[in-house]
Amino acid sequence: MKCALSEKQAAMLREIAAASEAVVLPPKAIHTAAALEKRGLIKRTWRSSGPPVTVVTADGRYYLKYGKHPRGVQAAKERLEEDADEAARAPPTESS
Repeated sequence: MKCALSEKQAAMLREIAAASEAVVLPPKAIHTAAALEKRGLIKRTWRSSGPPVTVVTADGRYYLKYGKHPRGVQAAKERLEEDADEAARAPPTESS
């Protein structure tokens, strides 16, 4: 899974997170929103009439706080657990 965001995607994620309630995105933002939703960083709720409303997920808040996708962090931890040689060469983590 691709975890890095483009500047456009990161800006949209910050914009949605800064809103006090669910955000209605303009139609021109559909591809950017779809990319964020595919990564699990936002959730769009489709309504019977009108455009979907959008909120940031827990993974999205994690990304905004740490600059990394939690699934990418977990995958790296799992790789290190399975490969002792790679773990020995890895830089210390924040929890070390």
